Amino acid sequence: MKRFVLALILFALMASGCCPITSLHPLTPQAGEVATPLAGIWQLDTREDKVFLHIGRAQPDHWQILLAEHKADGKLEQATFKVATASIGTSLYLNLDLEAVNPSRREGQEGHIILNVLLPDRYTLVLRRMRLERIAAAIGSGAVSGDLIYDTTTVATTQEEVASGGRKIDCAQLTATSAELHRFLAQNAPDELFEPYLTFKRVACIP
Repeated sequence: MKRFVLALILFALMASGCCPITSLHPLTPQAGEVATPLAGIWQLDTREDKVFLHIGRAQPDHWQILLAEHKADGKLEQATFKVATASIGTSLYLNLDLEAVNPSRREGQEGHIILNVLLPDRYTLVLRRMRLERIAAAIGSGAVSGDLIYDTTTVATTQEEVASGGRKIDCAQLTATSAELHRFLAQNAPDELFEPYLTFKRVACIP
């Protein structure tokens, strides 16, 4: 459980108090490849804890992210993901498989997290998460298949929430197939669907 909590803190939406936007189906095959520029060791620059991201080939048929967090009190926590990347147009996406960190997945934790990847230079890695309001609107309009999860304990504030009967949207899960996800991302600008979340600096390259 601790490994899963760590993973969500870093890759999902816990910072905004929401559960992650997940996809029931992967954007890429489980045994997909990872874009070569991502391979290596990256560090998330924080004032308190130190977080390292190791990206490399774990087995001949899949790549892996090893996430290591060195707490200020000396404690070490880690999580591991199977990963693959997909290039759609000129944009790069990272698919994280949640099963590796939480085999007994429950509602809101199934499947995969899809991130948009930016590499401004060879030393910087920016991971962007899906915008809940944009994904919720796309699901509501039928632009992409998915389910919305509501939080009835808080007051609705956006037009979409009011239209849903006063229920506040807590998170979403995409149910579109891999091919449908590709089409949806190809038809929408990443800047519209994703927002900056984490920035890492390269520590070491892997040959």
